[in-house]
Amino acid sequence: MRNRNAFTLVELLVVITIIGLLVGMAFPAYYAVMGRAHKAVDAMEIDQLDTALVLFKAKFGSYPPDFADVDRAAAMQQTLRFIRQAWPRCQRLPRDFQGTDLPPQYNAGTAMPFWLGGVANFQLDPDTGRYLVEYVGFSADPTNPFDVDASGDPLPIDKRQPSRILPFMKFATNRFTGTPATFFGYWPTTDVTTAGIAGYVYFRAKNKTYATKGFPDLAHGAMLDGRIRTGTMPWLNTDSYQIRSCGRDGLWYSGHTAAEGNCWGHKLSLPETFDAGFPSCSTADDMGNCWPGTLGDNF
Repeated sequence: MRNRNAFTLVELLVVITIIGLLVGMAFPAYYAVMGRAHKAVDAMEIDQLDTALVLFKAKFGSYPPDFADVDRAAAMQQTLRFIRQAWPRCQRLPRDFQGTDLPPQYNAGTAMPFWLGGVANFQLDPDTGRYLVEYVGFSADPTNPFDVDASGDPLPIDKRQPSRILPFMKFATNRFTGTPATFFGYWPTTDVTTAGIAGYVYFRAKNKTYATKGFPDLAHGAMLDGRIRTGTMPWLNTDSYQIRSCGRDGLWYSGHTAAEGNCWGHKLSLPETFDAGFPSCSTADDMGNCWPGTLGDNF
């Protein structure tokens, strides 16, 4: 009699095929679940940033500058006016605030960590080559909130004022890219290694409009409500500010034509405005505090 303790080749192939089909059906469901989980986590972080900005305003009387004005001299003056308002007894300014123009590392992508986190401690992670950044809040000394010496250079850690204004937001230390000289962009995930500007940006509204449409080197950034099909499209959140995240892919959605020459997109608009000239930027998982879900959800 034939021994049936072993599988035949045909039976093995059938089992492997069935397993492959099951795995093929399971993976899309798994990624869909993970996508919803990531979206929920990112939305929660935007809510935390939202709350932190509200607490900041309650403490200092207004929302912080966004550093985003294309006129860098105007951006400097806006920053100095805010510092005089928030710390009227301040006697020491960081060296970067002592010139005429605000340096480019101060922008809409670094504004929230700077204002909501305060003074930064950093160390280089030898395993990843990236800096771990811990924000420890501003000094409680009203004459020197930025912990700088008489020249405007950072004080050593052991010379800083131990009494602090605690950070308004707890930022993850391992989700920053950049260097101490270029400042740190904060990203929604550790998977992004681009040392670009940031994965989160912040735009403050002024007089029911925005002082700028983006960074010094970009034409757009803050969002217009493209669902308004007639008349002039208003800026979103005209009484407060916009928080915007590029999403987990690390790319910003583009809703503009190639002739406009950028990968930002500033209209909450319909999908036919996807930019064929910039396919790598035509992603719609951007999130923000002025529209529900992702941009793709709103299409």
